[in-house]
Amino acid sequence: MSVNRKHRVELLDLGLSDYRSALDLQRKIFARLRKGKAADRVIFTRHRPTITMGKSAREEDIFASEEELKKRGVEKIRIERGGGVTYHGPGQVIVYPLFDLRNFGKDLGDFIGKLEETMAQVARSYGIPVERREGEIGLWLRDEKRKLGSIGLSLRNWYSMHGLALNVLPDEKTSLIRPCGIPGAELVSLSAFAEVSLEEVRGKLLRGFADIFNIHLNQISLKEGSQS
Repeated sequence: MSVNRKHRVELLDLGLSDYRSALDLQRKIFARLRKGKAADRVIFTRHRPTITMGKSAREEDIFASEEELKKRGVEKIRIERGGGVTYHGPGQVIVYPLFDLRNFGKDLGDFIGKLEETMAQVARSYGIPVERREGEIGLWLRDEKRKLGSIGLSLRNWYSMHGLALNVLPDEKTSLIRPCGIPGAELVSLSAFAEVSLEEVRGKLLRGFADIFNIHLNQISLKEGSQS
């Protein structure tokens, strides 16, 4: 693929979604993508309160019992992505690139860097000082242990699943976890530093994602996304 030619990617916007339903859809698309029966696709969504546990997740990084989580309306799911414990909620904007990375340079480090930079550009547009850190994937406030955005991926034969979550609005349920298993780390939102809205941030993230990955996004319906 020429670096000067915009690669066409299908965009599926789920709005507010149940995590398990969105995960089932991801897995279905991922399977078809690996068989050459689906195009590269990106899913934008927000989730109802869910704690996900990646391959290196530890139970001690969740500060609530199963019973307490249930009472607070938070689901807990162990999934196939890398990384530790992550919180997903309706105050985030979430992006899942289901990509054949051979169309994007076949470079995992570059792929992660572009996901981080997509979030960083949004934060900088509000004057928020952020940084990307060696060995600590995601988006952090500069010189602090406060995290604005998370990244967790699953990669198989250069096909990707899962993606990024950018914290936009406050959510007290983020205090239920220790992000990335890092002592003293906490999740914070863009709204703690600037006046923001989910729709505005979604638009900025969408445009930035397309620019950074040099792609043309073609929005499709949920029906098309489920069948193609």
